[in-house]
Amino acid sequence: MTTIEKTVGELVFEVAEENTSVAYRISSDVRLVDRVVPHACNFVERSGAVCCGGLKLVLRELLLNAIEHGNHSDPALTVACTIDLLNTHAGKIVVEDEGDGFDFESETMLLPDDPQQIRRRGLALVNNFADEILFDNNGSRVTVVLRVAPATTFDVQVNDRGHMIRPSGRITAAVANDFRLLLLDLVDQACNQFCFDLTDVEDIDSVSLSVFFVLAKTLADAGRDAQLEIVNANPSLTMLFQMTRLDRCYRVNTK
Repeated sequence: MTTIEKTVGELVFEVAEENTSVAYRISSDVRLVDRVVPHACNFVERSGAVCCGGLKLVLRELLLNAIEHGNHSDPALTVACTIDLLNTHAGKIVVEDEGDGFDFESETMLLPDDPQQIRRRGLALVNNFADEILFDNNGSRVTVVLRVAPATTFDVQVNDRGHMIRPSGRITAAVANDFRLLLLDLVDQACNQFCFDLTDVEDIDSVSLSVFFVLAKTLADAGRDAQLEIVNANPSLTMLFQMTRLDRCYRVNTK
């Protein structure tokens, strides 16, 4: 589906949608950025993908940079932008202007130390949010890949090792309370055997690590003969358990 609209002053605002991608071509007028960004987020959400604040910021800064620095706000020049959804938690943004480009290899991509320095913040902000950023065509085209970590879930199964708990993704402070309540509920059900399969876990922060200690202490204080095991932990997690002495409470098996 393709839609073409004319804005005030006959500026160009073109939109072309497909199943997993949307393309724009706009005149170099910053007012049009406020039309592209909400439309893009709406498209992403309609496609069943995650539209995070990072997408809004990155898209806005890339468009502003292309308009102001690439095309020098010349309304006769246009900016092209495409958003491709790689999956429900990742997308690729490509923005290209009609300018001469710039020396991107000398760009530090770091935020200035001086808080009163107004310029040179846009691309640094993009760099902080992007998983990948690539310049080509002499710097007049930039490609950015954004990924959003999927929500962590806890799958619980019962087997010969007792209750097998398999978390997905990262176990961080954002899910620590849900993790704690899950384990306390199992303790209330008189569960004494816990096996944590960390095959899909990349990292654990200090807040969530304390949940493992609380479980061990709760069972010990109740005088219950508990069996606690961690399996398929990656090397960094195994080292973390050793450094924090968690391996004294749990039998830890690496991948």
